[in-house]
Amino acid sequence: MLYNLLYVYDRGVVTLYFNNGSDSSIQFGYIETASGSNNNWEIWGTFNPVPVGDLTEFLYLYYEATDTNETYSQTLDLEVASTFTETCSPAPVCPASNNTQYTDFAGTTYNVKCGLQITGGNSYMAHADTFAKCLEYCDIVGGCAAVTYLDGEASTDTNCFSYSTFSSYNSNSATNVYSGVAVNGATTGSISNVALCPGSNQTTITDNMGVSYFIGCDQTIQGFGPPGGQALASTVTTDLDGCVQYCSDYYTCVGVVFSGYPPAKGSENCYPQFSTGAVSYQAGTQYASVST
Repeated sequence: MLYNLLYVYDRGVVTLYFNNGSDSSIQFGYIETASGSNNNWEIWGTFNPVPVGDLTEFLYLYYEATDTNETYSQTLDLEVASTFTETCSPAPVCPASNNTQYTDFAGTTYNVKCGLQITGGNSYMAHADTFAKCLEYCDIVGGCAAVTYLDGEASTDTNCFSYSTFSSYNSNSATNVYSGVAVNGATTGSISNVALCPGSNQTTITDNMGVSYFIGCDQTIQGFGPPGGQALASTVTTDLDGCVQYCSDYYTCVGVVFSGYPPAKGSENCYPQFSTGAVSYQAGTQYASVST
């Protein structure tokens, strides 16, 4: 389960960070100026939802006084406790999760193996920050019977490999290779199975992770990556909805361009964007940009 986090602070410019499960800090962004008689309040939060399991502590904030141009830092050290009940299994962590089963939030159950690579019909590739997110990609792409995950790769590298069929395991695999096999056979595709185009053209939709997107059909949007590359590795999904689900898992992704399915041989069709710009006509192409 994921949700948007908001923090309200009076006047000035505030920068707020939180610790995630990997003990790294992620910055919140500006959302809007609050309405009402007191217009000195500003609302800050994440542009994309934050996985609750990754949120452990508010670290500190910066406050810049607009009248003196001085910057102050305030330590928070506020621990965050979850207030909801998990609907899926605890995220698999190798090697402890070897020979166990994991059920993701979409209800798909996988047999987990650590240190073993899948042998089977190879399909598509994506990036996943964690093994659990690689298993969720199997739900998104459709026709996926199993995945192999390579731990420790950069966000612009593909490290999640889906398989249309499962044959066996390769016993000569590296220790940072993890695999999951769907217990009930190949997945059916996009988690929510919503055809966004043409029905949702020029409207705002909210996906099953709580992120709102503006949809454009027969259009593309100019996208920009951070220095050194794009926000997230391009991949293959069966439709725009699946591409949106892939984007929603990562705070760096603020939009996607989907070029159609099936993709051209040897290429991707889902392109996550770090920032978005001008919209233009392009027949057969679809885009979604995060609404703030």
